[in-house]
Amino acid sequence: MLLAGILSDTLVLRMSTTTPADEKAVGYLAEVTGLDPAAFGTALIQEGMDLESTPLSAILARDTKRYTLFGTDVVIAQVMMASDAFIQDRHAAIGKELERLRKEAAAGLFLALFTNVIENRSYLFAAGDRSVLAALGYGVQPVLLEGVMSRKKDFLPSFGQKLRDL
Repeated sequence: MLLAGILSDTLVLRMSTTTPADEKAVGYLAEVTGLDPAAFGTALIQEGMDLESTPLSAILARDTKRYTLFGTDVVIAQVMMASDAFIQDRHAAIGKELERLRKEAAAGLFLALFTNVIENRSYLFAAGDRSVLAALGYGVQPVLLEGVMSRKKDFLPSFGQKLRDL
């Protein structure tokens, strides 16, 4: 159970927030249980990321953080996924739902990071004023963000700097 918790929280030790203590604990628990952490963790993640049976509105609303950055109210959702398949045919639906959620939240920007935990990348979708999105480099979506796994540590610093520079 503890091994599953650490692997889930660190996305199989791939998150930039993974600590040496996490790695040490996983090594120890893998020895004790006889489980392969990579295989066990990947299976856990895939089972826990069944997006197909959940409405898009619920998916986008379940893990959101609200920030006020340089005078702009920003909501950033993060959706963890085991493959890119979920977003392949949903670009228009995601954009439409983000705009609805942005208006409902009375936010200047509503962003969604669809994070592929296996491939170590995120796809950014965004709703807001088109000229602002274009100035941020988000005019054509989704925006591929290689290596972005953590909203707070990997995405927010560069996004905040772009927003500040507008």
